[in-house]
Amino acid sequence: MDSLPGGLSSAQKDELMDQVKQQIAVANAQELLTKMTEKCFKKCISKPGTSLDSSEQYKMTSLNDNDTYSRAYGTGEVTRGLSGLYKPFSSPYLNYDPVYMPPSQPEYIFLDGSNKQRGRFELAFGQIGASCMIGASIGGGMGFVNGLKATTLEGQTGKLRRTQMLNHIMKKGSATANTLGSIAVIYSAFGVILSWARGTDDDLNTITAATATGLLYKSTAGIRKCGMGGAIGLGLSALYAIWNSREKLAELTQFNPA
Repeated sequence: MDSLPGGLSSAQKDELMDQVKQQIAVANAQELLTKMTEKCFKKCISKPGTSLDSSEQYKMTSLNDNDTYSRAYGTGEVTRGLSGLYKPFSSPYLNYDPVYMPPSQPEYIFLDGSNKQRGRFELAFGQIGASCMIGASIGGGMGFVNGLKATTLEGQTGKLRRTQMLNHIMKKGSATANTLGSIAVIYSAFGVILSWARGTDDDLNTITAATATGLLYKSTAGIRKCGMGGAIGLGLSALYAIWNSREKLAELTQFNPA
């Protein structure tokens, strides 16, 4: 029997390739099943909790008590759900029972008691960098417009006009990037301090940090502009807090005490 480089015969190579293809097919099927399960859960369970309402019970019953799927792919072991006993759902699109598939592992592993989202300190780096990039983009656009007007009025053309355009873009872009970057640094510092001091990260920290940032940034321009800076920070942060809590506010507006 002919041998291939590496000590494997052609038959062994074919067998190895079949095993790899089979593992790839199982992985693809498991990913498909996971996505189908997530979509079915989102469609059936609108408000996850400790119990199911009547509509959710009807949807779950329609999925789990389908006799056609059960007869074709096996009923499997009965499991206990939120509102009663349910048979594991077998997908009609797969030619095997998903009960025998190994359960998917969590995408991230968190320590006990740890926060499942990034804190203020971790977010500060991204906020500062994004602010500088946004400031450079906005300032560069404004510098381009100003340079275009200035060189047109002066009648400059050719290399001289291009040089003046670049000067306007770089000067205005760097100044705006420096301004927004400084504001982001001050805001992030206040946010981190408040988060550590209060032991929590909520909308109150955001509003307080933004107001303090406006006050401090305009503190050298006089009391009136200092107050205006604080008011702007308070207004912007309040709008963000309202938008961030729009789902809670919608639930409160739909609350019926009767």
